[in-house]
Parts: sequence; structure tokens; C-alpha cells
Amino acid sequence: MVYMSPKDICNMCLVNKSWLECCKMNPTAQQKLKEFKKSMKIKRSQSNKENIIKVALEKTKHKPKRLTKSELFKQCANTLKKDECLQKCPKCDHPAKVRPVQECGVCMNSTCGYHYCSKCRAKYHGSDLCFQVGTKRLTKEIVNTRTAKKYLRRL
Repeated sequence: MVYMSPKDICNMCLVNKSWLECCKMNPTAQQKLKEFKKSMKIKRSQSNKENIIKVALEKTKHKPKRLTKSELFKQCANTLKKDECLQKCPKCDHPAKVRPVQECGVCMNSTCGYHYCSKCRAKYHGSDLCFQVGTKRLTKEIVNTRTAKKYLRRL
């Protein structure tokens, strides 16, 4: 404990009762601990009272409660008009108001605000036809054909 700083000894005393007892039994550790406590009292008395008040105010400020997705949807459902419904935003999964007559949706998230087509979920394109990305043409049945037999032979 001779090589430890007073701050380290103080931290060591805070670990648990047995460590505190070890520090109390060692005279050099006791002396360093007393010196550290005195220096801390002096620092506190020298600091401005304004700073102490600011620190206390910052600790008492409450952070706003973060809402869950279900709570967000419930909150947005209360603000819907008769011709509107809710959907997940395709970009951020937050609630989005959808107008089925116009086939458009608007994300309610203030940072997103995505305006999209409710059919294809792409950027809103007005009265133009929807371009569906990722749709596949159905291939004709390959059961009982040469290619099917070829694949079976490979297995």
C-alpha cells in the first residue's frame, strides 16, 4: 500500500468491508486516506457555489420517457381521421398514417417523414402505375421433364 496513491486507497476502501478493514490496519494507508479526505474537503470549499448548484440541478433533471413501438402506435391511433389507417413505415418501422383513397402513406416519425405508396411501399408516385420490385414470374412446372430428371440423377 506504500506505492498506492491516496485516491486509489480511498477507492479500495469502497470495495467492501474487508478491504476497508485492511486499510484501517495499515498505518500508511490510514495516513494517506486522511490526507485524501482533507484535500477533498478543501477542494469542495474552494469550488464556486454556482457550480455546485448547477451540478445538483443537472442531476435532478429527468430525461423524457422513451415510448415503446406499441405505445407510439396507440398514441397515433388516437389522432386518426375516419378515412385513415395505420401501417408500419417501410423505412423506420414507426407508425405511418395511410389514406386508402389516395393510396399514400406518411410516416409520423419526425426524423423520417417518408411519403410512400401504400400498395408498393415505394416512394409516392401519384397516379402512375406501381412498379413492384422483387416480383418473380412463375416458371412453368418442371415436374416430369428432362431438367427434373437431370437434377434427380445428380442427387
